[in-house]
Amino acid sequence: MLMTRLHVFGVTLFLSTTAALADPVDHPMSGFLTIEGHKNFLQYTCDPPTPQGMKCHFAQVLPSAKGGAEALEKALASIPEIQKQFASKPDEKTCAVMTSLANEMRTGASDSNADRQKFLERWRASGEKEKSDTLKDFENFERVCAHPTRQNIEAWLRWQNAKESKTCSLWVNTYEETFTRQSKNNWVRSGTPGGLCGVVVISTFERDDDSGILWNYRTRKVVTDKNAIKDTDMFSCKNYDEQEQVYTWKNDPVYVGCDYIRFGMY
Repeated sequence: MLMTRLHVFGVTLFLSTTAALADPVDHPMSGFLTIEGHKNFLQYTCDPPTPQGMKCHFAQVLPSAKGGAEALEKALASIPEIQKQFASKPDEKTCAVMTSLANEMRTGASDSNADRQKFLERWRASGEKEKSDTLKDFENFERVCAHPTRQNIEAWLRWQNAKESKTCSLWVNTYEETFTRQSKNNWVRSGTPGGLCGVVVISTFERDDDSGILWNYRTRKVVTDKNAIKDTDMFSCKNYDEQEQVYTWKNDPVYVGCDYIRFGMY
């Protein structure tokens, strides 16, 4: 009897699954999309369609890192000023704390200050790479405090730049769009002109032919009044980015080069 029930259950499950695949949902529901070759990710969730349309909620994630050649060049140009600051010894207290912590990290000693002791406990509980990088932070600064030569300051600045280049901030842009159905495989959103340049946003969900059940997303901005604002160094309607962005569900792994994630603006 038990085997019979299991058999019936299996057949029912197979038939219901087959039916679902044969008659897939004709509107997007939720998904995670990327733009090929770009560090740009998009997650969406769509409400069930109504006679007024289908509202979709988007969260665009843009990882970005500081550092790099331009930032390093600017930092190295500031070395003479940094040398002057250390020559006047305004940071003796900071140097004393950093030197003490660096020594305690190396030796395993404890600190009489409660806040610094908590810092050391968190540091010892972190991963090996994080421990190594943090110790190097302190040791580079320790050397600058002891001998603020150009060589030591440059080594410190180069290390900071290298770490910043592998530290990503996550910028999240959320927005909503309402789509109307154009066909079984297309949902379109075409807005009205808005903003100073009269920008119209045109977005489309297209069912992917390869899967039959997954959706890709296209969006672009069209400027209807390119002469609305006179050209300036900062902004021009004529230079507005009107290139179409194509997001696909075929999201292969994307290298972003982040060892650390920074939450917040700084």
